[in-house]
Amino acid sequence: MGLQKLGCWAVLLAAGCDGRLTVDDGNAAAGVPGANENAGSSPSGELAGMPGIPDSGAGGLSGNPGVAVPSDAGKIGKACIPGDLVIDSRGNAAEAVTKTLSRCDAGLSCNSKGTCVAAPDCQHNEAVCILRQVESVERIAKVSPDAHTGIVALAASESRIYWLEFGTVDPVGNYQHDGALMSYSIATRTTTMVASGLDGPTQLELTTSHAYVVAYGGLPDEGARLLRVPLTGGSVELVQQYETGGARFLDFAAAGNRTFWSDGDTVYSMSSEADATPTEFLSVDPDEQTAQQLASDGTDLFYLSRTPTGYEVMRTPVANAAPTATGASGFYDLALHDDGVFTFKTVVKGTGTSLPQGVLLARAPKRGGEFETVRPLGDGYPLTLQVVGDRYFFDVRHLLKDRDGIEGYERRVMTATFADEEPATRLVQWPETQASESLRRLDLFHYAGTAERVYWSDGLAIYQQPIPTP
Repeated sequence: MGLQKLGCWAVLLAAGCDGRLTVDDGNAAAGVPGANENAGSSPSGELAGMPGIPDSGAGGLSGNPGVAVPSDAGKIGKACIPGDLVIDSRGNAAEAVTKTLSRCDAGLSCNSKGTCVAAPDCQHNEAVCILRQVESVERIAKVSPDAHTGIVALAASESRIYWLEFGTVDPVGNYQHDGALMSYSIATRTTTMVASGLDGPTQLELTTSHAYVVAYGGLPDEGARLLRVPLTGGSVELVQQYETGGARFLDFAAAGNRTFWSDGDTVYSMSSEADATPTEFLSVDPDEQTAQQLASDGTDLFYLSRTPTGYEVMRTPVANAAPTATGASGFYDLALHDDGVFTFKTVVKGTGTSLPQGVLLARAPKRGGEFETVRPLGDGYPLTLQVVGDRYFFDVRHLLKDRDGIEGYERRVMTATFADEEPATRLVQWPETQASESLRRLDLFHYAGTAERVYWSDGLAIYQQPIPTP
């Protein structure tokens, strides 16, 4: 998520964690008839699997009651919550049929007998399983009210999963400056420490040759550092130093073994050579423009630039900085596939007390043109968009209510392909309200998709989950 997008919605999202967020039910996008009808409707129990929240039963597309789901479904030793095809809607324009999978509460796995059991170790399992688990996360939170915790970043290549562990604290709360970059081989199911002794790592990005890590020393008033380390292991290099109050989150784009990153108004570039140094690729007037949400296909670099009237998509060759406007305007993540630039649109506008809702996938030609809607993706506030081959992954933050009208929040990771119009599949439905008070942070949840699996973390553990075949 880019710097500016975080800034625009951080207050609203933080409020949502405390249960004070309200959904905008009265501000439809202009020209979208009936955009507030059937808001958030679904025939099946939307809060299914959230501890302490009753399930409202499962039903199919017809809206018939279907088979009643026991109120304790999803809990350990109890029946799994059955999968279904459901209508996911926030306004008619965003209404979509999505596929839910048989599932259990977070941390549990649905076995072959349809019973919820503790998620097994991935060493001997192909279903939902735990790849990595951290200890003493509660104590890590004592570093500072603003401290990160446990597993703080996740990324994937074709053959390996990489993640950052923030580190540990001593019994009286002193941070031990022992963050680590870890990797897991999908083929051999072995875990390797790529780098240790990282000082407050928070963000991870990959090229084909290096991992780039943003670290800020463990305390929020310390300056940030951009580091890099070879994926095969080796010395940690300091790439850039930011002073106190400087950028702690950067926008990245990889172009093979070369990387680009932006701190909001300057885009830097760095090659993979051992003696490489960062160079300024392009800069913009921060009072007039920004450079964020970077994406590259190896030939061109695309990014969003803020203008007096909104955000426009810019394109420049990676060989030399020569930015031109593509004619497309957007706000959310950019992702590239074939000859198109993809992003999200939303149907219901946000207000001062609510986030935009109703997700549409949109595409614009790389060579120029406005975004046009490709397909509706259902309800929620869109967060990230990832493309892996012909498949894309996206996650949304979904506002839910139980039978008594009490609000809850769920992070959903979904996947679909560009090749067909089959319903998107909800791979992960993680209830944010399940996290303890000290761990209820929006940046705890991370995911990374591959051609066959999705890997996700709630800060306490990394889970592996296969993508079901049609």
